[in-house]
Amino acid sequence: MSSNVPHSINGCTRGEFLLLLGILRIYRIPTKISRNALFAKVRLFLERMMGMGFFKVLPIAFGIFFLAHLDACVMYLIGRQSGFTGWAAIWPQFKESSMYQIYTWTLFQALGNIFPMSFKPQTAPEQAIAIIFIVVGAVLYAAFVGYVSSAAMSINPSGRLYNQKIEELIDYVKWKNLGEETKEKLISYYETKYRGKFFEEDTLLTDMNESLREEIALHNTQRLIEKVPFLQRYEADGRDEIFYHRIASVLHARYFIPGDFIIKQGDSGNEMYFILSGKVNVFVNGTKVVSLYDGAYIGEVSLITRHLRTATVMAVLPSVLYKLTRHDFQAVIDEFPDMKSRIDKLARDAERMVRQAEERS
Repeated sequence: MSSNVPHSINGCTRGEFLLLLGILRIYRIPTKISRNALFAKVRLFLERMMGMGFFKVLPIAFGIFFLAHLDACVMYLIGRQSGFTGWAAIWPQFKESSMYQIYTWTLFQALGNIFPMSFKPQTAPEQAIAIIFIVVGAVLYAAFVGYVSSAAMSINPSGRLYNQKIEELIDYVKWKNLGEETKEKLISYYETKYRGKFFEEDTLLTDMNESLREEIALHNTQRLIEKVPFLQRYEADGRDEIFYHRIASVLHARYFIPGDFIIKQGDSGNEMYFILSGKVNVFVNGTKVVSLYDGAYIGEVSLITRHLRTATVMAVLPSVLYKLTRHDFQAVIDEFPDMKSRIDKLARDAERMVRQAEERS
């Protein structure tokens, strides 16, 4: 049976023509690769290491290489049809070169044509093909530069924002003409709060649904809540976990650097603190009585009563604490009558002990 494909088309053999048609199927490669399980694992690994924009660059880079390869092949094909007019003048060793050497030379020239003009087309067909590849190459190159910029921006974005924030802070210190000691305190505060990564936890949590917020909040604070006796709830009525979630959701992180006063003796207070990390010293009448570390809590008396602070607490190391205000606490226990009854009893007992202490003095 005879074939409908001619043996020669404008100097191109049947095999070469079929090969050119086959090249058009290369567009299916990205789809096939994306379905590969190993490729998916490598992609996830590299995105974690280098950012989300990394894999946006690869297809464009591959497209530029393929365009250059196609340009080199078409350049050779058109040149062969015209008898390679003028090629020897540009490359004196052309006639003695092997096919591999010719391919590498045309590929190099093709890459040059994507950017500045490297190969000077000698005939009208060569010039027309060169114009097409230059225009397409310019578009691909612009996309490549854009995606490279995007990839660079996606690498450690929170780290870049942190550095930007520190630079803004230093400019602010200069503008306010603050002292070097204050500057060091401010930088120490930002280092304690952000630890080299700038993000606002409260803002992120606000964007999440209530279930996610409570889950994340409890993950950060559960072991702190469990150490406070009057916050324990074991009613086994299916609401114990709900209570802990409610308490965790109203805790707010606060950051202190060495020398910061967390509470002062004699102040009116309406919140307690849970120490997530760091070290604080407790003073009564100016005398240090104890040092507290991770997992401890302070200010619980002021949370359940309206008495003035009985001690001063100062941060000794960079410290992260969670604050629970009386307003938020009362809003939570209003949903749990058993807990409200227990706290009210604790408040009455505390009031009675304070009055007895005052009477003895």
